[in-house]
Parts: sequence; structure tokens; C-alpha cells
Amino acid sequence: MSSRPVHLLEPALGRASGGARYNRAVTDAAAGRLRLQPVPGSWPDPSAADEARVHGLLTELDGPVVLDGLLGCALRTPPVCAGPLLQLVHLPRGRGGGEALARERACLQAADGIIVTSQHAAADIAGLYGLRAAVARPGTELRPLTVPEAAGTRLLCLASVEERKNQLLLAEALTTVQAAMPDAGISCVFAGPITEPHYAEQLRQALTCLPASSWKITGELDEHGVDAALAAADLLLLPSVHETFGMVITEAVAAGIPAFVTAGTGAQEALQAGRALPPEPGAWAEALMAWLGDEHDRTQLREQARRARKDLPGWEETAAALLAAVDAAAGSADAATGSAHGSAGSADASAAGPSSPEHGDWLDMRIAYDNAARTASLPLVDAALEAVAGHRETTPAAPTVTTAPAVPAAEDRRLRICDIGAGTGNSALWFDTAFADRGITERTWLLIDDDPDALTQAAARIGSAPDRRAETRRAPIAELPRILDVGRPVDLITGSAVLDVLRPADAAALIDTLAATGAPGLFLLTITGDWQLNPVHPADRQIASAFAAHQQREGRLGAAAASHLQDAAEAAGMRVQSTASPWQLSAREDHAFLTRFLTDRVTAASEQDAGSAALFTAWLGDRLADETLTITVDHRDLLILPTSPGDLPATPGEGR
Repeated sequence: MSSRPVHLLEPALGRASGGARYNRAVTDAAAGRLRLQPVPGSWPDPSAADEARVHGLLTELDGPVVLDGLLGCALRTPPVCAGPLLQLVHLPRGRGGGEALARERACLQAADGIIVTSQHAAADIAGLYGLRAAVARPGTELRPLTVPEAAGTRLLCLASVEERKNQLLLAEALTTVQAAMPDAGISCVFAGPITEPHYAEQLRQALTCLPASSWKITGELDEHGVDAALAAADLLLLPSVHETFGMVITEAVAAGIPAFVTAGTGAQEALQAGRALPPEPGAWAEALMAWLGDEHDRTQLREQARRARKDLPGWEETAAALLAAVDAAAGSADAATGSAHGSAGSADASAAGPSSPEHGDWLDMRIAYDNAARTASLPLVDAALEAVAGHRETTPAAPTVTTAPAVPAAEDRRLRICDIGAGTGNSALWFDTAFADRGITERTWLLIDDDPDALTQAAARIGSAPDRRAETRRAPIAELPRILDVGRPVDLITGSAVLDVLRPADAAALIDTLAATGAPGLFLLTITGDWQLNPVHPADRQIASAFAAHQQREGRLGAAAASHLQDAAEAAGMRVQSTASPWQLSAREDHAFLTRFLTDRVTAASEQDAGSAALFTAWLGDRLADETLTITVDHRDLLILPTSPGDLPATPGEGR
């Protein structure tokens, strides 16, 4: 990683904003590598003098430059500088079309790289401009746990008062709740800068239908005011029409507060505990009445928030992701001597598909969908832990050590796990939560991957909790037998969405390692090549076939991986259990995710079958325009048990 300072230019807005808070926090966490510089002007509608000031600054700065998109994407003339230039887009402004769309497109195409704050925003950029963006999600600082009021009546909407934040929907929902539950004693605080005074007045008028004691509009709060508002809240409400991420959601979780947010926005990506609701007043009213009227519901959501706060990423991870994008852009610029600036972003510049190891951002985007699919994998988790306990009971202690008899894992409450293809730690985090929920109180992780930057992020995420430790090893999977020798004992080997990128030699090394260690192997979310789209399109099968062939380039196993590994394990005398863990996707609810998923599939299929690229592109347009589209994407999970059949527990889902 380069040690050159990176200049981050942001608009001097003169008011609080999520983008400004992000910029300050990531700068503070970057250990001196980021230098934040506010630029005066009437952003995002700059005067000629404002633009000239930016272009002049860029000629003076030495080293990489990151422009806050509110400034950098508002310029009539795309910016250039001596060092690599990246755009940090907090909120894509081109969604409204017109001049904003034209300026943003030109400025992003001219950049050496694009950074966004969520996978939702990355999908927006891909859909609007066909450009790829690196993701540096906001971090969070832990807060003291808020002491909840038993009845949960303290509601907080922490957002700028403007039409995009949609507080009028909340006012209508609260009116319905008040009519249905007049004695509930609700109190809702609307806190945030009033960026659209006319909208704020509409909100005041709508709230006059409620008792005066039940609502308050505070205006902008300083840092201490935000702390006080969260300390006095039971539930956060964010009914935005469009949201890139919503840092306030994770800030609330850091205090143990759940949230209700609008489904289909970036806020759903940030949601750790709470409800994602359709943008309809009736749905919000119904959810609020359930919250107020059901103590069990409130308790469950509060517990979700308390559990989630342990795994919230810090700002150091955000800084690492942002600086990794800067360094990647600098490396690309050096390698492409004299090439045009737009090379970093084009969706056509890379043919790697969704399961390719080259695109860790895809694995991050799929977190929520993977976690939903992996609920089907939990019986295999239970079977794996039973097998670990059985292996401990039958493994003799080393002769130089005197110990008590081995006990099952659930009693020992310790587990040593090796996660292969660990990436940025998403797989290990899911497994870790499942193990903790099953009473494993101490987890020691060995994370293996060939990407050092990803491993750095993974180690920070896994090692951030006191009940788990993480060690990393940069190595290909073919080196597993050497790494997991007798000097490095392991109870369980795990992995997610990794088998399809293995080659036969890697699979053989994995089987050899399972046999040598006696550890079960639990591998989830391996693609099978099957997908079911409704309604059916004549090109569905051709695209699936081209994509499957692309995934097997360079000798990779691709969709044959699960069957290949099962055959190899059974040939080695091992027993294999299997289950399905499909994604269930809907265009109405998962538009951003579907856009990225289908775009990546078409990119890969088009490289494999260039003669059909026009057909595939037309298919993509048809699919993205169809609001009724649903897709089932099949995955297969394997539990490999390298023990004699008589010693194995019986579990559901056995077989192929």
C-alpha cells in the first residue's frame, strides 16, 4: 500500500450532512493518509467561480485526489489532476435525469476510480452509467446502550427534513396509530436540518392532527444533540423514498436501538435489527401498532439490535476500503501509461462473473441474500458440531499431556475453525454467529485467502469481539495440507461461495486436508448452474449455458464443483450430506441486487459467446424492465464427514 497522502475535497455546506460526517470519520480513521479540505461554493449548483476554484486546486495538489461527489460530479467540465482522481459518491444525483445526469456521467467516466458507500449505490452507478464502483461502507462507533422504555413509545426520525426523507408518510402513519391507540402515549421527535422549509411547513401542518405533546421538530442537532436524541429513543424511523445507506441506522444499532426503514432502499442494506417496510402509510401504521402493542415483538427486535452491535464494523475498515480503492486506481493508472481516465469503471472492462474471486464487492452485496439462503444450512451446522464433538471423544490425547476426557463441542464451548476463501470475512461472520447461537463461547479462526487487502479487513471484523480470535494466512487453497499440519490443529473447515472457483488440484488438496485432520468440512452456497426465471424468456437457457462455460474457464470447476467434491470425498471413504440453499429474488423487492446480478451474468456470458452479445444485452434490458420478474438461483451445500460411517450422527437432508 502506498504511503502517499490522499487529498479529500468536500463541499463546505455550512450544515450537518451524512456525507460530511462520513468524510470526517474516515479521515480521522485513516492514520494520517487522508487530508480533508472543504471547498466553499453553492454546491451542488456551483457558480463559474466555484468551478474555477476546484480546477485551480487540482493543479496545485500532489498525489491522489478523492472528490466528494456532491462537488466532483456537479462540475460542467470533468476534473483532472496529475495524480489518480477518484469520485466518492455518497448519493447518485443522476437518478432525476436532466443536467445532473449528464454532468455526473461525464465526471464519473473521466475518473480513475469510483467509490460509493453501499452496494445499493454501486448498483445504482452500474444501472445508470454501466460503471463499476468500489464500496467503502460507513463504519460505526459503539455507543452506550440506551435504556429502553418498557412501552417503546419514544420514536425518533433522525434525518434532514426534506421530501426525499418522506417524513409526511410518517405523519400520516402516526395519525392512524393515534386514532387506533389513543392511550398509547407515543412521542415522535423529528430531528435534523430543515433543508426544504416548504416541506417542513407541510410536515408541521400534518402533525397538528396529533396531540401537541406527541411530536416535536427540533431542527439541526450538533453531535451532543444526536447523542442525547439516541439516548432517549426506543425506535428509529427512516421512511426515505431513496437512501444510499443511512448511517443513522447503524448508529442506532450501536446504542441497541432497532429501526423501521423503507424496503428497497439502501437503508435496508444498513438494517441490522428492525423492519423493512413498503413506502405506504398503512404498512408503517400497522408495523408501529404491532411494535406498541406486542411486548414480545419489542423484546425480540431489541435483542436483535444488541446482538448486531457486537459485529458493527469500525471506521478503520472504511478507511482501509477507501484507501485500497485509491491504491488500486493508482496501480491501474501506472500500468496503463497514457491511457484514458475512464478505464477503471467500465462494466465491460472485466468479464469476471458474480462468483469470481476478483470481485469481493459482489460478495459483500450478496450478504443479506446469502444469510437468508443459509437458514436452510443450519441443520448441516448442527450436524457438523455433533461430528466435531464425536471426533474429540474418539481422538486420543497427546501422550505428553494429561487431560480430562474429551467432551462434545457444546460442552467444551471452544472451536477452532479454518475458513477458506475467506475474502473480507462475510462467510466467517455468518458461521461465527451460528456457532455462538449454539453455545460455542470461544471461537478461534484461521482465515485463508490469496488477497492480502481482503484478509486485513476480515481479520479486523472477526477479531473485533472478545469471544473470538482471528489469524490470517495468505495462501492458495492448494497449500492447505501444508498449512493445517499437526502443529496447527483445527476442528472444522468452512467456506461459502468458494468451491466453484477451485480447480481439480485445489479440490484434491481440500479432500487430503479433511482426511489428514479428521475435521469435518462445511461448504455452503456453491452454484449449481440452475436458475428458474418467471416469466420464461427464450434466451434464458442460452445465457445460463454461456455463463456456466465462462465459470469453468482456466480449469475452474464452476457449476460442477459440488458434484466433483462429493464424488472425490466418497471415493476417499468419506460421508457427504447435502442440502439446497437457493436465493429467492423478486424484481419489486430486490431491484438493485437483481440489476447487478443479471448485469454480471450477461457480461460473463457475452465474453464467453461474443457472437450473441447483442442478444444477451437485449435480454438484459427486457429483464430489468419487467417488474414481475422472479428468479430462483440454486445453490448446494455440502457437509463432508471424514469419519467411519458407524460413528456419524443421522441428520436430515442427506444425499445429493
